[in-house]
Amino acid sequence: MATSKGKSPVISLPKAIEQVKKIYNSEGKNSFDDSVAVKLMGYSSLSGASRSALAAIKSYGLIDGRGSNLVVSDTAVTIIADENILDQTDRQKALEFALKSNIVFGELYDKFKDDKVSSLNISSYLQKNKGLRTAAADQVASRYKESLSIIDVTKLEDEEVETADAKREDVRIGDTIQWNSQGVDQFSTPRKVRATEEREGHTWLFVEGSETGIPEDEAEIIEKGDTTTDQAKGDLRRMAIPESQQNLGNLKTDTFTLDEGDVSIKWPKEMTEASFEDFTDWLILIHRKISREIEGKNIPRLSRRELK
Repeated sequence: MATSKGKSPVISLPKAIEQVKKIYNSEGKNSFDDSVAVKLMGYSSLSGASRSALAAIKSYGLIDGRGSNLVVSDTAVTIIADENILDQTDRQKALEFALKSNIVFGELYDKFKDDKVSSLNISSYLQKNKGLRTAAADQVASRYKESLSIIDVTKLEDEEVETADAKREDVRIGDTIQWNSQGVDQFSTPRKVRATEEREGHTWLFVEGSETGIPEDEAEIIEKGDTTTDQAKGDLRRMAIPESQQNLGNLKTDTFTLDEGDVSIKWPKEMTEASFEDFTDWLILIHRKISREIEGKNIPRLSRRELK
């Protein structure tokens, strides 16, 4: 089967690397043509089989150029040069890039990154979605699995997370943020940060219209503020953070937004039965205090039975 970036390669990525290594050991980064390439790969001349194998190598992005101006790609050089070094980060990224360069394998990679996925599942997908017959689908699935086996997907994903964390911007006074707690936006509309506070290794943010401290890692920057004027105008007074907000790892938070402002509550993730009963009594007491300050009559009283 003829090969291009839009068709499945006739050889796996590991075999393609073995072949391009032969070319690189002979030619380095000098240019060459198809006939030279296939001879270095071990074929006697250009033929259907040798052209298909060479096309597969090109589909992985291991050879660049056209006609008589072919050259071993930088991706291939990284894969070859870094094969035996301790830090495999660049090589792993190059291997992933090579696999995804082939459109068919790139699509499979998006759906089947887990090296534990069976060839049967991949073959079934190819038959149902790509119209391949069983034998052809099995062959493609086998080559894909062999190609995937040299890629450390977990390491690459960890690198992406670390990179994203490193690029995360610090929130500054004047920035407009949304507070996202446990996957739920807490503000009906984003609010501007008016003050920040460092406390026991955590950064807390204070926004306009609220005295509640917000953990910085739960804030999403919606719009950056003017770092010159907002920092000068910002409320820089140090604000005492309640003890209930200091142990972030052991607390859960919920906030309900009313027209008049936010209602927030924090509670320990674990409570004894006695503590929960005290907590219930406290909620009833708070409800009574608030009800006395509300205008109007016939305000229902909260009872322990209603909280059970």
